[in-house]
Amino acid sequence: EELRKMLPRLGGASDWKLSIFGSAANGFSVRDSDVDVTCISAAKLLRHHRFTSDMSELLDKEKEKEKAKEKEEREEKKEEKKQEKDEKNSEETEETKHEEDNETRIEEKAEKEEKDEKDEKEEKEAHEKKDNNNCEKEDSVGEKKEEDSAGDDEQQLAEEPQAVLRGRWQPMLEEHLQFKVVEEIFFAKVPILKVQFDGRLEVDLSCQNTRAVQNTKLLRAYANMDPRVRELVIAVKLWAKAAHVCGAAKHHLSSYSFTLLTIYFLQVSVDVQLPCLPVAAFEPDGAGEDDKQVKAATAGWVLRLSTAELLINFFLFYNFCFAWGREVVSMRLGTRHIIEEQPFEALQGRWSARMHIEDPYIVHRNLHCVLGCEEELQLRTAFAEAMHGLSFGLLPRGLEPASPAEVDDVITAPHHGIKTSGSGAADVTTTSCDDGAGASGGE
Repeated sequence: EELRKMLPRLGGASDWKLSIFGSAANGFSVRDSDVDVTCISAAKLLRHHRFTSDMSELLDKEKEKEKAKEKEEREEKKEEKKQEKDEKNSEETEETKHEEDNETRIEEKAEKEEKDEKDEKEEKEAHEKKDNNNCEKEDSVGEKKEEDSAGDDEQQLAEEPQAVLRGRWQPMLEEHLQFKVVEEIFFAKVPILKVQFDGRLEVDLSCQNTRAVQNTKLLRAYANMDPRVRELVIAVKLWAKAAHVCGAAKHHLSSYSFTLLTIYFLQVSVDVQLPCLPVAAFEPDGAGEDDKQVKAATAGWVLRLSTAELLINFFLFYNFCFAWGREVVSMRLGTRHIIEEQPFEALQGRWSARMHIEDPYIVHRNLHCVLGCEEELQLRTAFAEAMHGLSFGLLPRGLEPASPAEVDDVITAPHHGIKTSGSGAADVTTTSCDDGAGASGGE
């Protein structure tokens, strides 16, 4: 039966008729017309059967091995997946931990930056407070000296500047018919008597103030370079006084500060380029205007603008070009610089976003120390109002002529840089701003 089952697999064996007899000892015999062939075929069949049986066993074993191998592979894969999963979870845990560490570091960095910013702010406030205290101390030094010297003898008291002014000069001035004592400022850094002569000329009288002599020589040298320099300074001072933005006693800039503002503008203006004079030449042992450097600086310089054009450009500069809060008015350097630069490391109040004006001889002294915050805003408003008025042909405060006829002469004069249009407005000749040395334009 097994042989019969195998016949279809041999091909063409379906026509064979097989009768198989015999035993295990005698072998097999086949009764058929084609005995030889049949027997051979039968033998082949037996051999094939044995081979097939052996092969089946082998195949079964191989299948079992394959199944076992597959099972092992599945187990290995399962184990690998488990390991991958564990590694992934571990990596996620590490990533999560890393992210948490990053967040912690970021938070710590932010806290540190916030702390540094706070410390910097506190340091800046401390600097400002210190500068304000220095200014207050400077303003009150006379009063303190007077209190400290109250118990000293008369000779020692006479050596103090305020004692000289109060005890010697004031009585003589009050006795004089042409002098009138307007104001006593004894407790400032430099005590002065404000005096009026003949009802029209104002004089500030001080003593033991040799620094003022150097400043006077330096400013006189600038004034001697061209009459229009002096005229512009006077015009600016008249405007500042009429606009109520001048006077250290009322927390405004001093008259001297407005002189420095004017000369600094003339130095940095691209249309003027006033030469910068070395301040050392006007020290007590200096040669002054006869100094070689002074003569070399002023040689060949020519001013080509009128006083009116200079005044217009002055207001243009401080309205649109000057970097309020960063730029330093430095007549000593004569070029544009910002407060962060090296020449101003010792300047008091450098951390505050205020107008900075350097004293040309006492370089650590910032002349804005008397200027209040509201007063600085008032100053900027006065600059804007003056510029607005000039754009409509109106002269700034304090510079109005005495009669309407003189007003017409001033406005229509070509050399003043202002010409009226048919509507009564004025076209103002302007110049570009020089933003040199990193100083940017203000509002």
